[in-house]
Order: sequence, then structure tokens, then C-alpha cells
Amino acid sequence: MKKERREHSKRVKTYEEQHNAAFSRFQKFSGSLIWAGILNVVSLIIIIVQGATGAIENNAVTFNFCFGISDLTFRLLALIPFFTSGGEWLYYLTIVIIAMIYSTGAIFLGVMCRKGKIKALWAGAIIYLLDAFLVIPSSLWLSQSVLGMWIMVGLHVVILALQAYAIVIYYQIVDLAIHYQIINPQVEEKEGVEQ
Repeated sequence: MKKERREHSKRVKTYEEQHNAAFSRFQKFSGSLIWAGILNVVSLIIIIVQGATGAIENNAVTFNFCFGISDLTFRLLALIPFFTSGGEWLYYLTIVIIAMIYSTGAIFLGVMCRKGKIKALWAGAIIYLLDAFLVIPSSLWLSQSVLGMWIMVGLHVVILALQAYAIVIYYQIVDLAIHYQIINPQVEEKEGVEQ
């Protein structure tokens, strides 16, 4: 039994086995922007509930999971008299539209990342990194709770780590294909990682 295990572990995996294992890992991690987009919609629901209880007007917003740009936009809109004097419906309609635009963009990039489009993977990581830089200033400037700020920072760190790992796996798949002479090294930047 032990001898069979050793022989099985010594067996060199084929290109297909290595590629499929790496591609499976890639798909798990590259779609993290999809979850960021979904959490932005969850944040929208939290903001609407907090707004209904008067937390936004009293600067008592506890936390949310949205993008830094969404958080900043929602809070700035609450300060503009046009949106607050026209009734809450205008404010909430505006933040629903803005949240859906941001979420749709993130989900679209996440889907493109899962398909192996390296430009979408890099664009998503860079945009989300820039968004992370908005979290602390917008939270401090607009008096968000410290707990809420650190929840958003932690979420951004996790999503960025998943994106970075997906980029590493992408290039491992490309190196694997080059090693087995499946693709030409000059062509690898033009094409996505496809199964």
C-alpha cells in the first residue's frame, strides 16, 4: 500500500492535469471582483436601511461593504440639499443607480477575469487598489465609525490579495504552456488563458 502511494506520488503529472489544476485555482480566485460587486449591492441595502432609521443624517452610519468610491458618493449626495430637499426618494433612487453602475462594472470585470482575460485582471486589480485608497480618507472625512472603516479596509485587502494570487496563477499557466510548447511566448500576451 505504501509502495503504491510512493509510486503514485512520483508519477509526473501530464500537461492537462497540471493545467486543469492551475486553471481551477485561477477561476476560484480571479472572480473575486464578482463578490466585490455583490457586496456593493449589499452595502446599498445597508445604506437604505440606515437611511430609513435616520443614521445617515445623524452621521451614525455604522458600517458597510461598498467600494470606497460608492461610500464617498453616497455620503456626498447626502450633503447636497437638492437630493435631501426633494424628498428621500430622489436620494435613494440616485444611490441605487450609482451602486448598480459600480456593481455592474465590477461584476463584468470579474466575469472577464474568470474567462482568463489578463487585461481585465490587471484593470480590476488596479481599479480596486485605487478604490482602496479612498476608503480611509472618505471614512475619516465623513465621520464613519472606525469599525466600519477597518471592515472596508480588510475587505479591500482580501479582494486585492485574491486578485494578486489570480495574476500569479495566470502567469504560471502561461509558463506551463510555454514549457510544454503549447503556446508561442510572443503570442501569450494577446490571448487569454482558455481551457
